[in-house]
Amino acid sequence: MKPSPGWAMGAMLLATLGCSVEPPGDAAEESVAEPVEVAEFAVHRGVNVSHWLSQSEDRGAERAARLTAADFTIIKELGFDHVRLPVDEEQLWDDPEAQSKFIDLWKQLSGELHEYPLDMVAYEPLNEAVAEDSEDWNKLINQVIGALRELEPERVIVMGSNRWQTAGTFPDLQIPANDPNIILSFHFYTPMPVTHYTAPWTPLASYMGPVVYPGQAIDEAEYEAMDETLLAAVEEHNGMFDRAALEAIMVPAIEVARAANLPLYCGEFGAFPAAPLEVRQAWYRDMISIFDEHDIAWAHWNYKDDFPLVTQDLEPITELLGILIPGDGSVVSR
Repeated sequence: MKPSPGWAMGAMLLATLGCSVEPPGDAAEESVAEPVEVAEFAVHRGVNVSHWLSQSEDRGAERAARLTAADFTIIKELGFDHVRLPVDEEQLWDDPEAQSKFIDLWKQLSGELHEYPLDMVAYEPLNEAVAEDSEDWNKLINQVIGALRELEPERVIVMGSNRWQTAGTFPDLQIPANDPNIILSFHFYTPMPVTHYTAPWTPLASYMGPVVYPGQAIDEAEYEAMDETLLAAVEEHNGMFDRAALEAIMVPAIEVARAANLPLYCGEFGAFPAAPLEVRQAWYRDMISIFDEHDIAWAHWNYKDDFPLVTQDLEPITELLGILIPGDGSVVSR
């Protein structure tokens, strides 16, 4: 649960790093790759690239300076094989609540991006949808996929479930029938007191006492010093958490993907850097272990900024990267 404007970020693009990836400027001057034969789109371990075309008011030269070709070189050299690129709706169209405009947006994006090789770019129509009724989300995402399939039958499309793409809502997700070019995606930030410790955009922000993982995230002895608002937030997210508990929360997504014979992808997970390093390391080790066991590909949130894997000088944070990169987990491919 990272900060984002509105009820969700808009477009998401997944780009593999086997080919060169050039960041777009404000003008539409970027070159387009030549079409190639159909090939597998394969992702294993990636990283989100935010605060560039999302979650930022920077424009022009300021925005261009935030992420450059050098950053993509660093990401590839660190061992990541793809990036997940968030694009806020405010960057793309005037009325993000109009579903017809949303569908038209993706038709326009397809018109611009369809010549990129199938093994280089995948589409994720909407990030962390939050609808009162999951059927509303099912109708919209399937309309978008249907419109895209008329234009690009073999392009990989990433889809997630309602209410922030949590694993628990996966049983309600309506997946298009007989479409092998789908990747199912969930996000995972449990336990919130650990992954979002003092994060200023959350209701847990004012809690600055100790947090634990594995074990009970916040000791109930800490409750006495909390006001009613903080106590309610802590009680909602507190509990006993270890590897088995995290795995159990992911099970609905794992089972839905298995039944549909589709690959599963954790498009976002990560821990805010304020929590003690050893606590975060223990959580990361368990997360990667679960991903490896269940053939779940992933993209860490984030590359730099709020959940960083590099310092402000773009030096690797080896205490975390050493956990993320060495594994022999699966490759998601379609």
